[in-house]
Amino acid sequence: MLLALNGFLVVLIEMPLMLKLEHNSKIFQYIRMGTLLLPISFLILFFGKGMMLWAIVYTVVITFSEILAMPFMMNFALSRPHAERQGQYSALYSISFGISNIAAPLIGLGLANKFGFDKMFVFLIFMSLLTFMGFSFLGKDELKKAQ
Repeated sequence: MLLALNGFLVVLIEMPLMLKLEHNSKIFQYIRMGTLLLPISFLILFFGKGMMLWAIVYTVVITFSEILAMPFMMNFALSRPHAERQGQYSALYSISFGISNIAAPLIGLGLANKFGFDKMFVFLIFMSLLTFMGFSFLGKDELKKAQ
């Protein structure tokens, strides 16, 4: 059940939500909200200490993080270049996404093996907060360009 919870939530919520939000010009609100949910989800794991209820809450929070941030990140990446370079940006985005899907588990489990899960969660919280701050900075830059 828990393994399918993410998939169910994505199917039930993401597509209808994206249809409703896709024409909104303030996509950085959603990216920032999604990236802010990421460290919150790791805090839940850090303090949950193996309780099933907290694993379920973590899954819901990280799923909403994914639902809010991921579609708009790709949209942002493709909105940056001129039309003739969008394919290159899309390829670079896809390559970096693929590399992160390989590297993240290796690095995370390596950290957990060497330092323990608590320190790994602290590291992930810190990195997630840096990501949130980075998107907040980019959002301010985009807001200035729009004015």
